[in-house]
This record gives sequence, structure tokens and C-alpha cells, in this order.
Amino acid sequence: MEQTYQVELLRRHDALLPVIKKLGDHVIRMFDARTITMEFKPDGSKVTTADTSANDLFVDEMAHYFPEDLVWGEEGSNISAGEFGAKGDLEAANQRWMWLLDPIDGTSGFWRAYQGNNRTDCTSAVMITGFAPGATTPTLSAVYSPFLRHAFTTVASDHFGTEYYTDRAVTPRFVRLNEHGPTRMEDVQRFEENYWNGSIPDLTVMADMAPYARKIRTSSVGAAMTRLSLGDIDIVAFPGPSNPHDIAPGALIAHKAGAVVQNLEGRPYGEIDWRVGPIAGCLATPNQALADDFLRKLNK
Repeated sequence: MEQTYQVELLRRHDALLPVIKKLGDHVIRMFDARTITMEFKPDGSKVTTADTSANDLFVDEMAHYFPEDLVWGEEGSNISAGEFGAKGDLEAANQRWMWLLDPIDGTSGFWRAYQGNNRTDCTSAVMITGFAPGATTPTLSAVYSPFLRHAFTTVASDHFGTEYYTDRAVTPRFVRLNEHGPTRMEDVQRFEENYWNGSIPDLTVMADMAPYARKIRTSSVGAAMTRLSLGDIDIVAFPGPSNPHDIAPGALIAHKAGAVVQNLEGRPYGEIDWRVGPIAGCLATPNQALADDFLRKLNK
């Protein structure tokens, strides 16, 4: 059984990088061809034809590579609602490999870049997460930031840890975070926080907790988690209620790089079912002391 699991994991790991790059490159072609339109979802969030097209492409790719796997994309799944294996069906996910997809994490930032016809500063990303049958924590994930002048991809898995790829390097860098970072919010130098109307809690208070720090702005929490894993950011916090496809990819990337990952209620990474929303936000730090200090100050 263990050998079968390893074989299936390696098959999906090998497919993940080319598939996510195919999605990102597809969106870039749409961007450069100026063929993208935008509309609002019922909840008021933006969705573009690039989101839906990339989502459809991923469903097709998985049908080719792994036709028995479940695909629960933000903009569409491979099983119709009401059928066995439809989005949110944990009974089916306990029996089959399952994928979460955020075709463009940071759609608002992506749309602003599209309106300005300048994608080189766009920090949005494509994000994919895979779960082995019955797994409650991600088994493998990838985040691809294709729009930047120096694009990068991060892949994480239980087998290989966290790997960082750039188009300028032949081989990946295996990432391991230095845990000897700041242990108090007062000593934080760089942070990333996100918020929206109705998010809990209001994370804009982070700026007051870290008076000497500067905010590193990204449109994607997955990209932010990658930068934390590389040591570019000291702390990343994302509020709730969160959808699994928004935070599960980055959670695995940071966790496998050695970061402390938990939700904003203090529940540790391994005790969270990352398949099921809403999730009470996400926090990543280089050590437990900083996580504890942040939550202590936040709860005041």
C-alpha cells in the first residue's frame, strides 16, 4: 500500500510543474492578446475570462493525466453538483485523489494590471493543491507567479519538501527556512497581511505591532508564503473566513520549508482540515515564539 502511494504521489509531483506552467502561460497569452473580460460574482468578487479559461484547461489536463481524480476548482469542477465526488464531497475525497485550484489568486490585482496593460509588476499567481485519498492536510501543491519579469514557481510535497524554480536556473533550489528570525513583532522588518470587507480579524493592526517594518505587497497569499519560505518576509497573515483553495497551497509550501503554520485561532497546521471551508485564516512565521507574540497582541 505504501509503495502504491509513493508511486501515485511521484506521478502527480512530476506532472504538477508542467501543468501549472501551462496554465500560467495560457493566461499570459490571453493577457497579451487583449481578449480578457471581467464580471462580478454574486458575492461581489471579480472573475475574469482568464480565470474560467484556466480553470477549464486544468480540468482538461487532469482528465488526460489522472481521469479518476476529483477537481474542485474555484471556477468549476469535473463532477456536477449533486453527484458523487462533487465539490465538497468528503466521502469521495476520502477515496480518491482530489485537487483544489485557484486559477488566478489575486484577481483584483490581475485585473488592474490588465487594465493598465502592464503585467510585469503583477504579483497574482496560479495555485494548485493536491490531496491524497483521505488526507486532511495537503499532499502536494504548486504556486506559479508567471507575470513578473523574473517568474518563479514553488512546488511542495510530502516527498520532496519545498522546491523553488526560476526560468534562470537549470535545477530547483530546495528551500529550508532559517528558524532564527524575529521572535517579537517589534523586531519584524517585513510583513504581509491581507484583508477585505468582512474579513476577521482586521489585520491592518499589524502595522502598529511592527513599527519599524515595511509591508511587502503581493496579490497572492501563496506567493507571499513562498517569499516567507525564502526569507524575504518575516510573517504572513491572511484573515478568515478563508476558502481552502486560497490558503492550502501556500500553507504546505511554508510548512514543508520549516515555517510554523497555523490558523488565526492558534490551531496548528496538522490539526486543520485544509479541504473544508471556511478556515479561520492562516498564519506563517519562522518560529513559534513570533506566532505566539503575534496572536497575543492580536487578541488584545
